[in-house]
Amino acid sequence: MKNRVVKIILSSVLICSFICGCSGAAPEPEEIVVTDDIARETEAEEQDEIRQETEEDEDNEDNDAYTNEAFWFCDDDAIVNQKAQKVFEDISRINDGKEIIVTDDKGYITFLIGSVIEKQCITEQDFNEALEAVLPALSPRSDLQFKLVEWLMDDKGNRFVNFKEVFGEDINDINTVKLFFDPEGKMYGLSSTILPFSNTSGEEIDDKKAVDIVIDHMSKDDPGVTYTVVPDGVKRKFTHQTNPYSGVEYLKEVYVVTTNNPHQGEKTSEAPYLDHRVGLQGAYMDSTPAYVNSEVDNNRDYGILDKWFSRASITSYKTSVILGDGIQRDIEVPVVYDDGMYYLEDPKRKMLCAEYYDFKYKDTIRVISSKTNDDWEIDDVVAYYNYIKCYDFYDDDGWTGPDGVGGQTVLLMDYVDENKQPIDNLCYLGRLENAHLFVATSEGDGYSMSMDVAGHEYSHAVTSYAVSGIMYKNETGVINEGICDIMGELIELKDCEEKGIELQLGDIFAMGQSTGVAIRDLYMPTLGEQASEVGGLYFVPSVSIPDDINDHGGVHINSGIVSSICGEMYFDKQIPIAVLQDIWEVAFSLMTPASGYEELAKILPLACEMSGYPELIDDVNDMVLTKRLGSQDPFEAFPAGFVQVKFTLPPWIDWTRTRMVMRDLYNYTFVGWPQKGSNTIYMVVDEGSYQIQLTEFDIHENAIGSWIYTLDGWSSNKDAKASYVIVSADNQGVILEPMKLN
Repeated sequence: MKNRVVKIILSSVLICSFICGCSGAAPEPEEIVVTDDIARETEAEEQDEIRQETEEDEDNEDNDAYTNEAFWFCDDDAIVNQKAQKVFEDISRINDGKEIIVTDDKGYITFLIGSVIEKQCITEQDFNEALEAVLPALSPRSDLQFKLVEWLMDDKGNRFVNFKEVFGEDINDINTVKLFFDPEGKMYGLSSTILPFSNTSGEEIDDKKAVDIVIDHMSKDDPGVTYTVVPDGVKRKFTHQTNPYSGVEYLKEVYVVTTNNPHQGEKTSEAPYLDHRVGLQGAYMDSTPAYVNSEVDNNRDYGILDKWFSRASITSYKTSVILGDGIQRDIEVPVVYDDGMYYLEDPKRKMLCAEYYDFKYKDTIRVISSKTNDDWEIDDVVAYYNYIKCYDFYDDDGWTGPDGVGGQTVLLMDYVDENKQPIDNLCYLGRLENAHLFVATSEGDGYSMSMDVAGHEYSHAVTSYAVSGIMYKNETGVINEGICDIMGELIELKDCEEKGIELQLGDIFAMGQSTGVAIRDLYMPTLGEQASEVGGLYFVPSVSIPDDINDHGGVHINSGIVSSICGEMYFDKQIPIAVLQDIWEVAFSLMTPASGYEELAKILPLACEMSGYPELIDDVNDMVLTKRLGSQDPFEAFPAGFVQVKFTLPPWIDWTRTRMVMRDLYNYTFVGWPQKGSNTIYMVVDEGSYQIQLTEFDIHENAIGSWIYTLDGWSSNKDAKASYVIVSADNQGVILEPMKLN
């Protein structure tokens, strides 16, 4: 997107990715043949009964948020409906009935293709008039106030105008409305995320008390471990919440206290920090992984970055490397010479390489250096080169640096814990002051030299600013992961294209293939045990409580649904890389923080039109239909030749923290959990024989209950012998028998 115009840049949420897998030997089977057809008639009654039993036992400060009346601030319903209806009528009249609208479950617009105003919009006043005209159809709230925080212009002259909700001096980064206009000012449409608020009455605590509550809670919950608050680590913020039993999503104002993560590197806990949420009345709520985004870091001197980037003596280092795919790559990286030493640093791109250990544990930024410029670690050089190519990929389209405005980049090499043991992960750590931090190499990770993996992480930074406030969970998180895979792959393919490197067919759109072992396949995701369509093989649903045990609502497991669209565009429709780059850059620019599958189904064809490729719209619509992105119920249908398995959880199990695993004779693994607001697990699997295990977790993701399926049904006896359940595609589906209370 060239000629980018930015009025105000806001800070954004930060995200990273991880890779996990399962293994284990399968014992000799005892066979159970299951032939029952799936029956859905009683599911609603079962869910309502369990919901009522559970909600009657709830006793916490969010009780008032579990009904709509607690957080919809609106006029009389009849007045609201009249105002909204008038907007819908105006939209239909202005667009001659050709508008395309996506709404939420209450009928308010989340995405629109069409105009809401008859005039051309060029100025800030015009944009504000357009928003005012449509606002009653976006939310029933009468207290909404929005501020235009930025607008972007791409190389076609299209404008992307971004509004955020404001409360006095505070900006709510989640509630967002984006308006899109063509070069003449005609409105293309809009995208909207507006969640209701929950307020809790009572005397409020201050930030110091919030810190005391966190430290006291963790001393009891995790005794013997030291938690320390990071600089500038207490903020009062609007945070996204989900009622675990009804699935209703809302916003709540809380204190967020950021501490170190003393368990970093253990299990799936790669994040260096934790965000602890404390209610304004003093209740400790929960903690989530954090990748710090701070204006102030008192421990490190970032001012020295400007000094380094001003050094004038620039040379380079050249080398050749043969990666795991057997292809030789010639690379050259900028090197700075200063006072007898060479440094891996690029003043032009404001990018440098530093040691992770010194940064994390000594609070210093030690740039990687050499006395001779010929003894660099090859992993460091290749990773540095890859991030340079990521920078250039976006910069060629007008997006400069990770944030689009030339922010500094620090590549942290050799990811280790405090004992210098390697941590198996690469990620975007976020922004501290004006420096964007990436973990670029690790001896524990085999993908340090993979350009598409580097491109994936760099794209997390880009999308976190292009879609500021993005919710890294469920459908929105899936889309974000899928798009980052796509952009990472396009970065590598563009580099190969420019160098004349011919990849093997199976290496194209295969994430991490340059190492010799691909992580994910962006054309055939099921090869890597990922879903390729909604409700299909390996698909997992959105969840009420996103965490590591459910992949934050399947953000990695389901990402192939999105990324395979690009793979099919490339292989099946022969669309060039440059065109794909244009379309997908526009696509993520059209998103707002909660955009989901339904919105993406309309975003992609609009992105084709706005990018100048309207001839591709029909093909893209066909792909969207095949992926079932517009499906209201993901499990209402499933692909022929597969089996849908159903299990309804009993009321004594916390179904918001439960996971079911099915493993076949060849150790292929399927996972599942209840959909948000439901107590029923649906899984689509190949026909065959499976061992089945159900696990319940506590709030710290520790297993507190485990059951296996045996000849006699479910058993929690550790000595019980697991049996194989045989499922056949000849059946419509199978129902596992109910679990009995031991």
